[in-house]
Amino acid sequence: MTRRLSLWILVLLCVWVSAAQDEDTGNENNGGERDKYEVLKEEYCGSHNCYEVLEVTQDTEFREIKRRYNNLSLALHPDKNPNQTAQDKERYVRINKAYEILSSRRRDYDEYLRIKSSFDSPVESPILVLFLLYLGVAYVVLYYQRQQQQQCKEAILKNPQVVRYYWDEKNIDLTGKRKSKAKGKGKKGKVKDVEQTLCQIKENIDTEQLNEVIAKLNLLVPGYKDTEPTYQQACLDIFGCIVWLAKALLDQVRWFVKYKVLRQSYTDEDREYLCRKYHKKTELEWISMPQEDRKRLLNKNGVWKRKDNKKTQ
Repeated sequence: MTRRLSLWILVLLCVWVSAAQDEDTGNENNGGERDKYEVLKEEYCGSHNCYEVLEVTQDTEFREIKRRYNNLSLALHPDKNPNQTAQDKERYVRINKAYEILSSRRRDYDEYLRIKSSFDSPVESPILVLFLLYLGVAYVVLYYQRQQQQQCKEAILKNPQVVRYYWDEKNIDLTGKRKSKAKGKGKKGKVKDVEQTLCQIKENIDTEQLNEVIAKLNLLVPGYKDTEPTYQQACLDIFGCIVWLAKALLDQVRWFVKYKVLRQSYTDEDREYLCRKYHKKTELEWISMPQEDRKRLLNKNGVWKRKDNKKTQ
């Protein structure tokens, strides 16, 4: 599970770095476009949309735009309206300005609207993307943990000691060869026997009951957890894997600088690490060895006695 989590963490980091680079590139491009936007903003209709000023849409044909302009300008012309208000005069100026832009610089104005739209649209944050990916990976991890827990449960219930225990102590058959019965009530309240299938019997055995059986029989079940997997625990497992991965990377950097760049002698701790890896022993096995045996192995010639050597994996 730890190796699988590490792969997911690497995928998260790669996606986050890629998103961060895209944001930096986008910021650089947006910087140039924003300058262009501020310059063009004053040349066009200011805070108004030229299409909306002429009461048309952006995909309207120029012939219709011209017809709409003629109607609006005629209705607001000073000669036709000698008692115009200041607001009407300002609107008349905007209509002429909008038509001038759409008749001569429509392509440039459409590009200006595109830039403005890109500024108005929400920008995805790499941190938010990473957080959402983190939650998604947690769900995947939870799924695998539940699958693993179910496989462990099936392995426990197939153990001969467990099968015998359930039959002797609880009169429950886990082989499916005998008939296990549960008590229930009939229509008149009388107790009757209800035959159960093997799947139903196993489903009724929860984690607490399994823990009790494992403790009584002193069983060792690799990969089994005494609690049901939860989403919160999956998130904590991923966080722990991130910490482990960061520590592993820092150890590799420390080893490279200390023994490859500075060419220092191995410390006692690192000598033991190299010796243990060379003899293919786990950390628990190494600690459990008598001190004399460890010294004997360390005194032999090997990679752990060289000053300039690469850390074995």
